[in-house]
Amino acid sequence: MRSEKSVPILNTNHFPLSGKILIEASAGTGKTFSLVTLYLKLLLGLGKDNSVQKAFLVQEILVITFTKHTKKELKNRIKIYIHDFKKTCLKKNENCILYHLFKKIKNLDKAIYLLSQAEQSIHTLEVYTIHEFCYQALKINKFLSNIFFQKKIAKNVYHLYLQSSITFWNECFKNLPKNILNIILKYFKNPSFLLKKVFPFLLNESFVKKKYVKNKLNIVQSYDILIKKIKIFKNTWLKYHKTIFSIINKSQANKKVYTKSNLNRWVNNITIWSLTKSENLNIPKDLKYFQKQYLIEKNYSESVSENEIFEITEKFLKINFSLKSAFIIETIIKIKKHFTQRKQQLGIFEFDDLIQFVISILEKKNKSFINTLAKKYPALLIDEFQDTNYKQYKIFEKIYSSNKHLFVLISDPKQAIYEFRGADISSYIKATKNIKQRYHLEINWRSSKEIIDSINLLFSRTKNIFMHSRIKFISLKSRYKYKQIKFEINGKIQPALRFLLNKERITTISDYKKWISKSYAKYISFWINEGKTKNATITYKNKTEFVSEKNICILVNNKKEAYIMQIALQELNIKTTYLSKRESVFHTNEAIEILWILQAILNPKNEATLKRAISTTIISIQSKKIDCITQKHSFWSNLINQFYKYLIIWEKFGITHVIHKIIINYRVKHQNDTLKKNVPNIDYILQITKLLEIRSNKNKSKHILISWLEKKIVNKNDVPYKDYINIKNNNNYVQIVTIYKSKGLEYPIVCIPFFTTHYNNHNTSKLFNDIKLNLKNEKTLLSEQMRLLYVALTRAIVHCFVGIAFITRKVKKHENYYSNLYKNALGNILKIDKKLNFEELNEILKKIDPNKNIRTTSKIPEFQIKDKEKIVKVNTLSNQIFTRKFQCNYIITSYSNLKKEYKSNILPTKKIYTNTNYNKPEIPQKKVQLTSYAFPKGKKFGIFIHKILKNINFKKKINNDWISHQLIQNDFSKTWSESIKKWIKKILHTPLNSDNLVLSKLSQENCIKELKFFFPIENQLTNKKLYEIFKMSNRPNKNFFPEHLNPIKGMFTGSIDLVFKRKKKYYLLDYKSNWLGDSNYCYAIENIESAIISNYYDLQYQIYSIALHRYLKQRIKNYCFLKHFGGIYVLFLRAIENRNLNTGLFFTLPKLNKIIELNNFFKKIE
Repeated sequence: MRSEKSVPILNTNHFPLSGKILIEASAGTGKTFSLVTLYLKLLLGLGKDNSVQKAFLVQEILVITFTKHTKKELKNRIKIYIHDFKKTCLKKNENCILYHLFKKIKNLDKAIYLLSQAEQSIHTLEVYTIHEFCYQALKINKFLSNIFFQKKIAKNVYHLYLQSSITFWNECFKNLPKNILNIILKYFKNPSFLLKKVFPFLLNESFVKKKYVKNKLNIVQSYDILIKKIKIFKNTWLKYHKTIFSIINKSQANKKVYTKSNLNRWVNNITIWSLTKSENLNIPKDLKYFQKQYLIEKNYSESVSENEIFEITEKFLKINFSLKSAFIIETIIKIKKHFTQRKQQLGIFEFDDLIQFVISILEKKNKSFINTLAKKYPALLIDEFQDTNYKQYKIFEKIYSSNKHLFVLISDPKQAIYEFRGADISSYIKATKNIKQRYHLEINWRSSKEIIDSINLLFSRTKNIFMHSRIKFISLKSRYKYKQIKFEINGKIQPALRFLLNKERITTISDYKKWISKSYAKYISFWINEGKTKNATITYKNKTEFVSEKNICILVNNKKEAYIMQIALQELNIKTTYLSKRESVFHTNEAIEILWILQAILNPKNEATLKRAISTTIISIQSKKIDCITQKHSFWSNLINQFYKYLIIWEKFGITHVIHKIIINYRVKHQNDTLKKNVPNIDYILQITKLLEIRSNKNKSKHILISWLEKKIVNKNDVPYKDYINIKNNNNYVQIVTIYKSKGLEYPIVCIPFFTTHYNNHNTSKLFNDIKLNLKNEKTLLSEQMRLLYVALTRAIVHCFVGIAFITRKVKKHENYYSNLYKNALGNILKIDKKLNFEELNEILKKIDPNKNIRTTSKIPEFQIKDKEKIVKVNTLSNQIFTRKFQCNYIITSYSNLKKEYKSNILPTKKIYTNTNYNKPEIPQKKVQLTSYAFPKGKKFGIFIHKILKNINFKKKINNDWISHQLIQNDFSKTWSESIKKWIKKILHTPLNSDNLVLSKLSQENCIKELKFFFPIENQLTNKKLYEIFKMSNRPNKNFFPEHLNPIKGMFTGSIDLVFKRKKKYYLLDYKSNWLGDSNYCYAIENIESAIISNYYDLQYQIYSIALHRYLKQRIKNYCFLKHFGGIYVLFLRAIENRNLNTGLFFTLPKLNKIIELNNFFKKIE
């Protein structure tokens, strides 16, 4: 790369309009302004040195950026600048910021014409993200790419990743030895937990893949290598362990630590471990006392520290005896492989696949594809090019290989911080290596001269500050003069950059976070209070304003740090907003409370549902009042009437009017403090209301709407963008934002409290750090951290406030401590290149102090908050925790619920294990004949076969491809496809009685599949009444019923598999997929009757017969049970393989008096 002096400063007047050009624009240097200026030059045809060239149309200039936010911003800026520049040309306005461009125009009339033309075709503006461009390129060449004809795009694919994770998990348990499995199960309990941990890496597995290919070691090989090392060390220890006592005793050891009892215990523990068989990777903690470095730090004599066993122990303990990183790397590669296969099977693709589709076409050197795009877009401007990867760059390099086209890359490698999104700094360096035309911007238009000088000083003191020879720091100039932008308190100008040093000589990370959050809260409160009294001011752009919440921003690494700061500021009555919040609005308390209220509106007479609704923080009736509500009949009646009114409003005007009415009636107000518990957030309520309204427009059913809301609340994965909480940037709040999210933004006062803590990664989980350390060296990680610190510091306009401390992991008395701050980016800019103690750190900071722009302080402002006691009282009064347990028997129940209650009361309880296939190896099965008896057992297959029978047309031919697709979707083997098809065919064509009743002969007009029903249980259903129902059936064990079944009152619901009409009579048919045995004889009538009794199917078909009886009574004029009710079929599907009239089928026709009696059990008798 050229030296700093050889890279010229960008001058748009001398800028060429062809070839490949790189513009490196540091933070705040007007990158977007330069891009838009260049865009206008292309529109006007102003070439190098303002020579007249071909003017480009709006649709001929392609602009690429990497986020939707920057795309939206660029579009708006281009539109505004075209409009404003046209006005400048018409009015010849000298005050316009683009006047320098106006002066270079030779033909003004032509320029106005071109700008008017651009304004009229502004709707064709070609500004895209990389994925949108690839989609557009494939769409333009639709017939060439052929992708849109074969595949569909999938937005949410988390469920496919989960299926792939389960497949990988099962493969592990098939192939891995038991001892390795036991180690893995300590890390990850099941595949869903595993997926949750590795999911961020699955979205960007490229750097993991490189490591995997390089090592070529699987999990078993890694385990064998580690076990071998353990065995070697054990043998060495057994060789030396007897001499350790005498060596330590002869030395000048600290007898308080190395007592005889301690030595005996440590050596014995290690010796016992050495004698045991090596199966796991557990290493005794006591080994740390016998390391060479540990002995040197404890001032042992050289004869001790140089003993061979101590050196071997130290080397041994430096080995990472964990399979976690190795397993994770293999997991990422294998899950991604299974995921890709699933996508191919289902014929779908992701947005990321669009890039690969385009690359695959370009690699075939398809000239038609390349020429079409190059001709359509002769000019290309790529913004934020440092956020690219080599795959993305490869696309544009192949399209714009000729120097005839303009190919401009605008970037700042010092701000390359989005590696977790797929960006790769090494790809950037590789891509820009051979670009000859390079420019840089030297004037910072954002920050004060003092801030710029401070950053120049800190980053120019060390050569290769970003740990890479190709990422240079170039000192900038400020557009402002000295003291033109300033932050003053009581007339005293504050330093541009201030370090807040913890006076404690030693502090842990957790203690530091508590201290720094409270200290920053006090400083921020001090600034705001001084601003209110007109003593704290910010002078910016010839305007002076008093310091307030809107001027202050706190930069954090993650939501945990944000929460720490919010709590600290809340205690001082300071309002905050976290701008990086990425949570679903349906995962808030407000969503649950809205669900409860809507359920009560639909069923106000249900006491439990209504009481739950009024106990919410939205309606906010106090617990004491709720306890005695039912005793006050008038109040309770009014409450029920009120909820009935809400139901009428819902029916007439929609869901939005209902919730707005509740907000008005119960005076739900905007709350300043979003962290207060038991206080509803009206912004969340309104956002949920909006989403409910959109959904209700698609389906008018209120019950379906509530069911949809329940699913949204339960579903924690695949959260669509529209469901994320809308964050309002309120001017009255202190803003808290992650450093990643702050890129491109600016704030007058920036606080950076937590950067001094070790390794500030995007994801601070231990797993993330373990994997990154496994894949990268410390130098690379420090380089990433340096870029992150650069972004953080350059957000400030007038004042930057950075926390720093002497941090160690544990604090013990009588210990000499040294800080690892040299491994941190802050240590790097402070020129700390070794371990140092507190005094040395203090001295380094004092040396920077003489510079007038950078100061270090340990003082914390002390003052009292007058309103604090008042706030505490408000919080206490608003606490409405509801503790009463309702005993209410009004419920919506079904046959399945009754069956569960029967089994829980009758049968002895057994411990149920879920996901057993996760933790047990799958035993290889012998090949079996693919018959109905061999089909998978269990609920999952039963649901699958019911779904097939529901969705097919009995009269039409079965589509084999559709069956295969359904099998794959439901995670069954595709090999069953032909067998399933034959089986279904037999089910449809086998006679069910002697009168030749065949399902394939039933027309769709005479069938209702999955007939759902609701009917009220008006009279309480008790033990006694259930016993009477059992007596009606001819079951042998009539006394087999629960003794302690809660009385039931409410609604009964269910779904009848098939209701059909034949010869003017109506029948109900229930499919059963139960496995009774592997031959036809197992499905004889006596076995079927036994299965019906043991599974309570007699209870089911009696309830279904009541439902059908009531349904027919409402639908058929002059309905008569004896004339219209044909009977009940229970069909055991597996017996259809080779069915005769005596197997697989149960038929019954209830008597009229039994139906009437049964109906009366549920009906209230007046």
